[in-house]
Formats: sequence, C-alpha cells, structure tokens
Amino acid sequence: MRIAVLPEPCPCGKLARVSRSFNRVTALRAHAGFWLVLVAFLALGAAYGLAAPVFEKPDEPQHFFFVREIAEGRGLPVQVEGRVDRWQQEGSQPPLYYLLAAVLTAGFDASDWQSVSATNPYAVQGDPQTPGNRNVYLHSAADGFPGRGTVLAVYATRFVSLLFGAVGLLVTYLLARRVFPGRRGVATTAVAVQAFIPQFLFVSTAVSNDAFAALACGLVLFQAIRVVQGAARRRDDVLLGALVGIAALAKLSGAAMGLVAALAIILYERQRIAAIVQRGIVSGGTALLVAGWWYARNWLLYGDLTGLNRMLAIVGIRNPPPDLWQLLDETEGLRLSFWGLFGWFSILLPETLYLIYGALTVAVVGGLLILGLRRITSRDASRAVEANSLALVVATFGIVLVGVLRWGMLTPGLQGRLLFPALSALAVLMSGGLHAWLERPVGRWIVGGLLAGMVAMAAFVPGYVIAPAYALPDLLLASSERPIVRFGDRIDLIAVSPAVIAAQPGSELPIELRWQVREPLNRAYTLYIKVFGVDDELIAATDTYPGFGMFPTTQWPANRLIVDRYRLRIKPNATTPVAGKVVVGWYDRATGAALPPANADGQRVVRPVVARVNVIPISQPTVGPQNRVDAQFADLIALQGYDLSPGKVTFYWMALTPLEADYTVFVHALDSNGRIIDQRDTQPLGGWYPTSIWRPGNIIKDEHAFQWPPQTVNLAVGLYTSGGSPPLQVGSAGRNELVLPVSR
Repeated sequence: MRIAVLPEPCPCGKLARVSRSFNRVTALRAHAGFWLVLVAFLALGAAYGLAAPVFEKPDEPQHFFFVREIAEGRGLPVQVEGRVDRWQQEGSQPPLYYLLAAVLTAGFDASDWQSVSATNPYAVQGDPQTPGNRNVYLHSAADGFPGRGTVLAVYATRFVSLLFGAVGLLVTYLLARRVFPGRRGVATTAVAVQAFIPQFLFVSTAVSNDAFAALACGLVLFQAIRVVQGAARRRDDVLLGALVGIAALAKLSGAAMGLVAALAIILYERQRIAAIVQRGIVSGGTALLVAGWWYARNWLLYGDLTGLNRMLAIVGIRNPPPDLWQLLDETEGLRLSFWGLFGWFSILLPETLYLIYGALTVAVVGGLLILGLRRITSRDASRAVEANSLALVVATFGIVLVGVLRWGMLTPGLQGRLLFPALSALAVLMSGGLHAWLERPVGRWIVGGLLAGMVAMAAFVPGYVIAPAYALPDLLLASSERPIVRFGDRIDLIAVSPAVIAAQPGSELPIELRWQVREPLNRAYTLYIKVFGVDDELIAATDTYPGFGMFPTTQWPANRLIVDRYRLRIKPNATTPVAGKVVVGWYDRATGAALPPANADGQRVVRPVVARVNVIPISQPTVGPQNRVDAQFADLIALQGYDLSPGKVTFYWMALTPLEADYTVFVHALDSNGRIIDQRDTQPLGGWYPTSIWRPGNIIKDEHAFQWPPQTVNLAVGLYTSGGSPPLQVGSAGRNELVLPVSR
C-alpha cells in the first residue's frame, strides 16, 4: 500500500490575494478625505431632503410633473402656445435628467397628485423679509416622509437627485487632481467646498436638474483638461463631444460647454489650424449626434432651437430690460442665493453665516491672487500645462456667469443655483485659492477653520433654518378656560400671550394665539390680525391661514389647544408712542362672509380687541423741556418738566415702576387767588397711550390742547383714576396737585 504524499500548496496565490487586498485598503486610505466628505454629504443630503415638505423647493412641482409625464408613458412634454400645463415653463428644459429620473422612479404611483397640489393663497415667494407663509403648498400629516403615492414619488426622485450630486463630487475630486496634480489636499478641499454649500445640498435633494447639470458640465471640464494635458487621440475627441452633448441635454446652459471644449482644443493645438478644425469637427459632430435631435425637435415644434420662446412666454420677459447698474444691484440676490436662500426664495440664512461666507470669499480671492503671482513669476516649463488647465477652469466659470447675467436681462431675479453648472470649476478655484495660504504661518488655521465652519453651518441649516419655517403649531390638551372671544360658535380664542407686547416701528411683533374647536371644521377659514395705532391708523396686518399658512382649519383636531404663533411687521412710519390695539377675526375666503365674534356669554362684539401693543419710538426723545421740574406722584410717576405755548401745554412724564391703572391727567387754570377758572381732563396722548402700558424709564412727551384764560397765573396738574380714588399725592407734602407758573 502506497501512501501519496501531497505537496504543500504554494503560497503564491494567497500572497497575491493578500497583496491585492492590501493595495485596495491602501488606495482607500489614500482617498480617505474624499470618502469622508462623500459620506457626510449623503448624510446631510438626507437631512436637507426631509427638511422641506414636498414641492417646497424652487420649481419642484414643475420638474416633478415633467418626470411623471415620461414615467407614465406620455412621452416628452409639448409646450402648446396659449396653454400652461402642469410642468409649466420646465417643459422647455433639455430632457436627460427627466428621462433618467423617470426610469429610476417609474414604479411609483403618482395618480393622487392633485391631493398634494393645493396651493396656499397667502404664500410668500421671493420676499424673505416678509414673515410667515413660506409654504407655497398646503400640507397635511400624510405629507411626511416616507408618505405614499405622489409624496413617496417626490421623495424618491429627490434621492435620485442626491445620487447625481454625489457623483458630481467624484467628478470634482478627479478634476481637482488633474488641475493640481500631486496635491491631494487641494482635491479633498474642493470636494468639501462643493459638498457643504447649503444651497447645493438643498438643490441636490430637490426634484430638479441642477445637480445633474453640475455633474454633466463637470465631466466636460474634466475631459477638456485631459485634452489640454495631452489626450489627443480620436477617441478622446469623441468622448469630449459626447460629454458636451450630454451637458447640452442636461440643461440649456450645458450647451455653452461646447465653448470650453473648443477652447481646450485650441489651447493644445495652438496655431495648427488644420488640427483644430479636424478635432473640432470630430467633437462637434459627436455632440450633434448626441444632442442634436432635441434641438431639432424644438425647431420643428416651436421654430426655435432652444425652446426659450415658449419658456419665456410662461415665465415672462422683462420689459424694459434692466440697465447695467440695475443688473449689478441684483447680484446681491445672486450672492445670497448661491450660499443659501431656501424654499421658494423666502428663507434666508442667519446674517452671521453670510458674513462667514463673505470671509471665505475674501480668503479665496486673496489666495488666487497669490497663486496668480506665483504662476507669473515661475520659470518652470511644466507650469504651462497647469496654467492652461487653470485657464479652462476660469473660462468655464466665466462662460456660465455671462449666461446667468444674460438670463437676468431676460427674466427678473438672478438665482445662485444657475451658477451650479460651473460649480466643479468654482470649487477647484476656491480650493486652489485657499491652499495658496498654506505656505503662510496662519495658512493651515485659515483653511482648516473655514472648512470646519462650512461643515458646521451646513449641518446647522436643515434643523434650525429650513424645518422651522414649515413647523406646525403645538397641540396641547384641551383648556377648560372661558374663551376671550368666540367666533361663529365654531372657533374659540382661549388666550393671547403676552397680553401686552412691546415693539418699534419697522420691527417684528410676535403674537401667540391659543385656539380651540369643539368639532372638526369643513372649511378653510382665513384669519386676520390687525394692529391699530393713533387715530385708528392700521400699523400692522396679516391675512393668512392659521399656522402662518401651514395649518388650515380643515386640519384642526377637535378638543385640542392649538398654539398659533405669528410675527407681524410694524409700519416703519407708525406714530409713536401708542398702545396699539390687536384685533383678530375670521372669514371665509371664498364667500367673504365673516364669523361673527361674541364674548363667552354669547353677546356680540363689534371689534374684538384681544391685546394691546406697546409701540415705542426707535430712539428716546431728547428731554429738553422749557421748564424743568422734579416731582414724583406717589412714587409711581415723575414729571420732569413742561412746555408752554399758545393753546398747548406739554408734559414730560416718566414711569418709575410698572403701572397697573390707567391714569387721567387733569390740568386746572388758576387765577391769582388760586381759583379754578378752566380745566382739561384727558388720558395721556389723547388716550392713545394709557399709563398701564408705559415702560419704566421711558420719557413720555404728552401734549394737551388747552387755551387757558388770559387771567391765568398758574396751572395745576395731577393724576387720578376713574375708579373714584383720590388723585396721586405729590411728593411728601400731602398735596394732590402740582402748581406750575404760567410764566417765569
């Protein structure tokens, strides 16, 4: 019997596998910065995608219905003259994003789209200074993630956009490594700059072609730089043209990337005209093969290659077009909306964040100047290729910027997201500018601090800027308190908090109203809040659905206390000081019929004043009375002086402590014997600013019309309440009036 002895297995195969695994791990570690940024981008993108309700991103419903038109088998939209379909102006957009999104979301059912398409009639668009009503659409609890039907389809399409945004980051990373070879830190920084711009995160999680356009244009720039750096084979030109065609199908501004491709060929071939023409024909012909069908379709349908005529007919054309200075003035909106302007351009970032982004911009510009000086003074021949690459990057941004400004000449409102087709180029430039500081002693601190700040700010925005704009009122347990006002035996106002509020002209006035209904309502009633000032001047007002637009009465639960908060802006020129009267009411928007107000006992109320507003001057008046005194009335109110003029006496009062009562001022005209020969009794400022609303320390200039008789020697002034209590005593002498000489 022979025993076979098996040879020991050769370890070569195992070693090879271990080596390959080691190489993969090493490669992953080499790009660890990129992967960290990508993971953070996806995590933050999920937060941005959920922060705003469906259709609350710019033009999102129009983009969504373009996608659904394809997904539901009806083909590409056709813009019919004189008719506005549900995709509106976006039906003129190049179709590639919509085709891809339709394929990826075709399995979702959006047949219930009308149930989530009800609009808010009081919505604010494009005016972030107006408080409330940020929601263009009305929402219900069913609109929350993940939802179903149309809501689920919208969220799914948003996350498709997020995937395109993530791939765009990879393109930026590869692009930066091409422009700055051997400097991996520049590439990682470029990706971080792009990934953590709040506006890019916001639109990358919208049903929109913006993130896809940034990806497509970034690919063109990447291949164009490869061409500049020596990729001169026929397939390189074919690839360049194909990518230009893809960009032209992603967004109309993507067609301008053909100029970038042409510039790349010219920079590489320089004066070899024949080579430029030959390569241009190859690239241009390929681009035409990829995208020409779309532009030919536009020509056949609309007599316009771009389809802009139908788009502008829906959006509206500026007439007359703005001049240069007006357009430059509008670039402030371009700056704000590039970094972060959310919703339908109605939610601003905190001002501090814009200041930080301004500091980032200054650091970038300074770094680019340093970088430019180095290139000018360098004698290294290898710098020429790098200079050409940078020239392409700058040209890309310049071409897109010119296109955006041209668009601003045609339609109102410049939007920062229109610059995103050049975002890869801009991120590379910003990273290069930041890293130019690294040779300075404080360079690493500058770059590290700004990037850390960008991450923190991007993480701050979803939960503290966007989501609160769409927050619903708090719901508490039902209250057993008697209502302040009952409207139409349907809606009870239980409380107003606080009862007295201080504000200034031009400032925001917070008001909290607590409502309760005994049974569900089948109508969406409109709430009005009005604040009346001196002579019943309307100094603040709003008409809105409750919840500042987010919680119509048809969604109110029965027997719950609804905590409804508002912010009203006081007129900048409101007369002050005044105890403004807050009046609330309800009406049916469709019919105009009001819900009649009544008190808790059922008695009709003509004008339900539910609170008073202490509207104080922006600055305290300079106290300069003609006649100074220093008298205190019962340690409650001080008289600091008075003015006398024909037919008028002016007192300068100051509350020493919060006052509970409303005091009346009496002024007696006294003759030489101290007898009263005439008198006036009135509340301060004609009753428009009662003492119970005065704030301690504020000076109140109180004018009284009083034509006293010629024989008047002195005036006596004092304060009393209407409840029959004796007048306030003056000082410690036990007197209840202060005698003032008419002349001194």
